[in-house]
Amino acid sequence: MNPDQDRKNNVCPAHGPSSNKALMYSQRGILVFLGICFTWLIWNTTNAFPAVDDFCYGARANRDGILGSVASEYMSWGGRYAATLLISAFASSREILLNGYFLAPLAILAANFLAVSHFLNKTGIPTKSYKFVFFAIAIAVFSFREAVFWMAGGFTYGIGCALFLVLIAEESGIFLQARKHEDPPSWARTFMLSGASLVLAGFNETLMVAHAALLSLLFSFCVVARRKNGVIFRTGIILAFAILGALIVINAPGNLAREATLAPPALFRSMGKSFLWIFERYTHVFLGCWLLFYSSLIVFNPLQKNTLEKSEFRMIAAALFITLWAALFTRAYALNGSGPSRVHTVDLLLVSLLAFHAARHVYSANREAVFQSRKLMPIFMSFVGIFITAVTLRAGADGVSFTDTLTSLKYSRPLKQSMDARFKQAEHAPGASLEVSRYPDKTRSMTFFDDIQPDAKDWRNVCFADYFHLKDVRLEE
Repeated sequence: MNPDQDRKNNVCPAHGPSSNKALMYSQRGILVFLGICFTWLIWNTTNAFPAVDDFCYGARANRDGILGSVASEYMSWGGRYAATLLISAFASSREILLNGYFLAPLAILAANFLAVSHFLNKTGIPTKSYKFVFFAIAIAVFSFREAVFWMAGGFTYGIGCALFLVLIAEESGIFLQARKHEDPPSWARTFMLSGASLVLAGFNETLMVAHAALLSLLFSFCVVARRKNGVIFRTGIILAFAILGALIVINAPGNLAREATLAPPALFRSMGKSFLWIFERYTHVFLGCWLLFYSSLIVFNPLQKNTLEKSEFRMIAAALFITLWAALFTRAYALNGSGPSRVHTVDLLLVSLLAFHAARHVYSANREAVFQSRKLMPIFMSFVGIFITAVTLRAGADGVSFTDTLTSLKYSRPLKQSMDARFKQAEHAPGASLEVSRYPDKTRSMTFFDDIQPDAKDWRNVCFADYFHLKDVRLEE
């Protein structure tokens, strides 16, 4: 293969282990480091345990059935029909909820890995090792406590984000095809994306609005640019299903109960506040992700050719930025705040995608310089970048430091054992009033989300008691 001809064709020169041992060792070192991190993460899924909402959904599913639980949630609290269906189905089985709870975080991680793999295939990066690296960077910004190890939050936001990433990949592909005047998506693909859009709207309101905003931008481009009628019509069908899902969610009678607990919304103030949040809260995460993506692109060289023109990069980046703003605006308007950590998972996914496209663009635009100086500096930058951004990103996702994340390892197993003992105690005391002991270091474990209270009438306690058929339950003072 001729390197000069490769550069002329905008393709990276081939390189192998024999040509650059330092680069090979760097790649292996990074993969081993990430492998250790994922070993810890997967091991810690065995320490996850059900909490609060999990018992609410489980008790209702056992009483009303799985579909009855979805209907009850829709009428009494909110319209998240897709998330409620998944959570109720999982929690309806006591055996799975108490003894197979680890399956929930494993499913969340697996769904996101498959979504990342699909996204990179669509992007023109089929390299298996880089899929692992990309997944590590993407999952690093997740709230482990609320969107991975906790089933109710993980199914609502973790699984939802995986589906959203697949739809972003597919819809970005439609945009690129429309821009190049290629054929519209097939009818089969159109109906699959329409169904997925309807399902996505039922996970949570942030994903619902963000996806509708992205689709609206795609549809507007097709109309304004006067693309083929088939592209406009089929994109319109996908958008219509996303809007249909939004209407189902918005018109849920249960929303009235939630709205009663919220402050009156302020439209223009929410628009400005959400725009400022992008820069105030996510600039450091964007820079950290950009450094990781850029250095990993240099070391692994998965991008064999630049498949994205400068104008296409600008339009995709602008679309993702507007989508991020729409996601933030949803909560600024409805909640008068940015929401809990698990909701930020959607924002951070979009920030990481912006960082990836920016790193990809810079990398493609500076290939010649990269070819000349990729032996030492990029390798150094990779390891320094992994360390620095690991600290930064963990602080951005869960509000805890990287050190806290690692030290939580020793607290997860004792907490799991303590909770298992509590569940067995509850199973053997139907109809009784139960007082359970505290676990002193529970908040230091990454698998802990929330717990019952000393007040037996607290909603957390009521759900726990209903699930185990207790008269009531309280936490010791």
